Amino acid sequence: MNVIPRSILSFFKDNGPIHAGSMAFFFLMSFIPLCFVLITIFGYFLGENKEFYEFFSARAMRFFPASTADISSGLTALVTYRKIGIFSLIVYTYFSYLLYRSIESAVHAVFHEKGKRSQLVSLVISFLMISMIAGFIIISFAATSIIQMLHPIFTDSTGFQIGIVESFLIRFVIPVFLMFITAAVLYVLLPVRRITPHSALCGGVFTALLLEGARHLFNLYVVNIATQIGAVYGPLSSFVIFLLWIYYAACIFLIGAEIVCTLNDSPRGM
Repeated sequence: MNVIPRSILSFFKDNGPIHAGSMAFFFLMSFIPLCFVLITIFGYFLGENKEFYEFFSARAMRFFPASTADISSGLTALVTYRKIGIFSLIVYTYFSYLLYRSIESAVHAVFHEKGKRSQLVSLVISFLMISMIAGFIIISFAATSIIQMLHPIFTDSTGFQIGIVESFLIRFVIPVFLMFITAAVLYVLLPVRRITPHSALCGGVFTALLLEGARHLFNLYVVNIATQIGAVYGPLSSFVIFLLWIYYAACIFLIGAEIVCTLNDSPRGM
């Protein structure tokens, strides 16, 4: 029961707020390029599938709370299917790689890694992670499509309305599971040392559930501080609120990494 308090204390001891700020900066710089890299991968396999790209935009938007809609909706509107040249793909990949490096450096600080990976190994892992995220999104799209296809079958054959169940699965279970599995895999791949599955899964559960809860609580938080932010930042208020959310999300991810580190170093996690 004391793992979470210990991990939060370790988060501050390891300069977690500073690393979270670095992650937030590189996220802002790399979000659009990363989306274009993912869409390029999707386009190679799926072509110009309008339904899929609408699904992708909806999933990207869901990461952000409603209070950041002014900025996040504008960002996702830029992410559309388009053919890009080799040079543009290299540039987008480079900026995506910077985001990976910032996350990797922050996680290494959490785990107090003494040894560092070679540049080539980090590059290979970053491409593996991008491919992994793309695969998870495609699987999520397939699962959502299957659930929607089953809706009329169950309704017509049994008369049972599964709209509520369908909505719960699509809007909550699938996105949270996608976040959970992504976080757990990141907690396994990013550290240099060996991470036990139990530790990574616990960290993934914490990160996924807390991010989902924080996404809703953040709206209440913004309502209470909106006046103060507006008075200080004026027309930049929407951007500041958006940046705050990215920063909070990065803090949650790093606290999850601290939980993984704490459990992994305990006798049970070994």
